[in-house]
Amino acid sequence: RVLFRSEELFFNCSRLYDSYFINFDSPNLETVRRMFSNCNGLTNIKLENILENVSISKLITMEEMFANCYKLNNFSLYNITFLELITMEKMFSLEINQKFFSALSGSFEFINIYAPKLISMEEMFNNSIIYNINFKVYVPNLKTTVGMFNNCESLNTIIISNFISSLSIK
Repeated sequence: RVLFRSEELFFNCSRLYDSYFINFDSPNLETVRRMFSNCNGLTNIKLENILENVSISKLITMEEMFANCYKLNNFSLYNITFLELITMEKMFSLEINQKFFSALSGSFEFINIYAPKLISMEEMFNNSIIYNINFKVYVPNLKTTVGMFNNCESLNTIIISNFISSLSIK
């Protein structure tokens, strides 16, 4: 069985504005690393019901998937199971020089997400100008969130419900 890699699939697509994936079936998708990185026109992303009767069970990384998408202002991830996902590192991170031009400011929602092997959300929103985040996730093996909201100076609301992880809060 051949695994599918969509690494850098839409990299630098500056005229891509909206992207919707509903009932998306890709059982052999292994990586979406940098899939939309540097898509400077991208404003909305919606991923919904991806694993309701379908499968993305081989996906391992979402690293830098939307890195430097500084106009992204709405992101929704609903009702998805990631059986093999290990990292979401720098998923929405911005380079510091892009921070001041960013519109990354709307709602970011992660609702009913099941990722039993996810271990890192390190620097996930590094330097992002975001205001609201809603997490309802099951990540029992999460090990690191170092710098997850580093330099997110505009963040004013985080809603975390049913968050199950192995992290110890000190």
